[in-house]
Formats: sequence, C-alpha cells, structure tokens
Amino acid sequence: MADGAAGADLGAILGPTLPFAAIGLLTALYWVCRVASFGLAYARPSRLSRYLHHGGGGPVSDSGSGGGGGQQQPRPPWALVTGASDGIGKHLAAELADFGFNVVLHGRNPEKLAKVEEALADRFPSRKFRVIVADVSRVPCSGCSKPVPVAASARAHEPSADSKEIGIGGAGDGEPTDSSQGLARATPASAPAAVDLDAILAQLADLHLTVVINNAGGALYDPGPFCGIEAYSARALTENVSANALFPLLLTSRLMSRLTAASPSLVVNVGSMSDQAMPRLPSYAPSKAFLACMSSCLALDAAFEGGARGAVEVVCVRVGDSTGTAHAGRRPSLFVPDAGRVARCILARVGCGRAVVVPYFWHAVQDAAAGMLPAWIKDRVVIYAMRQKTEQERLGLA
Repeated sequence: MADGAAGADLGAILGPTLPFAAIGLLTALYWVCRVASFGLAYARPSRLSRYLHHGGGGPVSDSGSGGGGGQQQPRPPWALVTGASDGIGKHLAAELADFGFNVVLHGRNPEKLAKVEEALADRFPSRKFRVIVADVSRVPCSGCSKPVPVAASARAHEPSADSKEIGIGGAGDGEPTDSSQGLARATPASAPAAVDLDAILAQLADLHLTVVINNAGGALYDPGPFCGIEAYSARALTENVSANALFPLLLTSRLMSRLTAASPSLVVNVGSMSDQAMPRLPSYAPSKAFLACMSSCLALDAAFEGGARGAVEVVCVRVGDSTGTAHAGRRPSLFVPDAGRVARCILARVGCGRAVVVPYFWHAVQDAAAGMLPAWIKDRVVIYAMRQKTEQERLGLA
C-alpha cells in the first residue's frame, strides 16, 4: 500500500514535467540528426569514379571516327569545365585530368586558355584537351534586342546630353533614344553578339561527355567590386546575371539529353556562399541564389523521372573566399584556402547526397554557425564583413 502511494506521489510530481521532457528529447534528436547529416556529407567518399566510364556503341557525329562499318572503339570520358582559364576552374581541370578525364577547357581569353592547355598537356601527356573560346556574358534572348516602348511620362522630357538608352546597355553604352518613335533601340553596332550555344555544342558533338562543371562567372569589377546598384550600367548588371545564372541554365538545358544518354553523368554548378542577401552585390548574390535553386530543381527532376535521367547527378557547390582567384591576393589560411584545395574539395563532395553543399569543411562550419544566428545579428555580421572587404579592396589588400 505504501509502495502504491509512493508511486502515485512520484507520478503526480513527474506528470507536469513529461511534456517538457518530451520537448527536450525531440530537440536533442533534432540536433543529433542535424549534426549527423552535416558530418555525413564530409565523411562519404567521392563518387567521381562513377562518371569515369567509356562510351559504348552509340553513333559518333564526325565521319572520320570509324572505318567501314567495323566495330567502334569505346569512347573515353570527357569533362567540360567552363571558366577554366584561371582560379578554381583551372585547378578543377587539372584535378579531372589527374583523375583520368580528358578535359574541354572553356574561357573567353584565348591566350590564357592556350597557356593552361599547354601546361596541362605537359603535365598529363596521356590526356587529351580541347579549347572553347566564348564570352558567356551575353546569352541569346528572343526579346532582348527588340524595340522597347518608352513610358509616356518619360517621353514628355527631353533626354540629357549624357542620357542614352539601349536594349541591353546602360548610360553612355548605346544609341540615344529615338524620341520621334518613342522607342529605345539597340542597333547592330551597339548590341554585341550573343554567345553561340550551337557552336559550343558542335565542338562537343563527337565527345563522350559525362561531366559538366559550370564554373564561369564572377562579380562586377567596373567601376568597383563593392558598389551600390546605381553605380553599374544596365549592360554590366545584365551581363553579370547572364554569366552567373543564364548561361549555366541554357547550357545545361542543351546538354541534358546528351548527359542522359551518357549516364551516369554529372553536372556541378559552382555557386557561392554569397548567395544569401548581401550588401554591395546587387547582381552577383541573386544570380548565385538562382544557380543553387536551379540545381535543387534539377536534382528533384532526376528523382522524379528516374531511369537514365535519374542517373544524372546535379549538385551546386557553394564556395567561399579562397586565394589564387581573381582579385584575391591574400595568403591561404584555415578559413581562406587556396583555389587548388577548393577544387579538390568540390570533387570530393560528388555523391555526398545533397543537391546544394558547401564543399570546404571549414567554410561549412562558418555557414552552419551563421545559420544559427538570429536574423538581426546575422545582418549586422554580414554588413561588418562587407565593410571589411570594401576597405581591403580600397587598400589593395583583397
């Protein structure tokens, strides 16, 4: 009887605390799962070898690849790296060649690309390399060069001497407004040619392409890297978004059927940890956010469709500050690794199970810590960090 009374008393005491205990247990389980998920992405071995496979008996587009109806030789795997003339892209090309891939090097500077190709050919004599020169800052657009009506209120005012409008340009970049028509026209002379995606695909047509790394892109540097949106011309903003977001979107779209046919295959989109709200990055940060979301959508598409399409892995790697890239002259440190280390980490994260991942572990720690901050504190930290970057750039230390 005494034991029953004691049990009843204990139940009465513990009863009110049970909901709090359950909340505590669920909270602990939540954080255990979060930590385990975080660690698993960096503990899993890379699955890059999955994409190092030869092509079978599929047709080869060029007529000189086979002879007289004989059995075709297996085609070796190729990887395409955009923005491969320097920085992370150049190191990615070297890592892929070292792993066993032949590599297509893309860039917009033929002299720099030729030097990279020569260096890689000397270092990896058993590999093949191909160069594609193209400026990806102007993607083809069905409506970009069409006349754009000017609002009636704008036509009521006479344009100033330094005020000019162009379909994709900015102040001072193109032809003056045609006030008699009420239209802002982009003439052939003032509208540079868009990147020729058909020409790029033609140069890849005879290759067994299993890896595509969309690395081309970058921030704005004219008149400076960290300016307000009003400092940049319309053309500069448009071209920056084109290079960082639209070109990877269109290139991936055009290559997806080929990657599906060659599956298993891989698409890596090189994003940025600046893809969240950041001051002084009016086009770069939003375009990198687009790239991350696009990668997640394509990864879900693969799971949705299954089959060969499901064997096309799409991953966005959110890189942070590194040395050895454009406008980054600092020495390597724990939180600012060199570009070569970042490239190795990118390839190490292939097959990690995430559609979007921070490839370098200590950057991921920084990102996770920032994600736990209240929004108002995080905003202040971001503003402080950007002020530091702006000052370093002003002093020539960045």
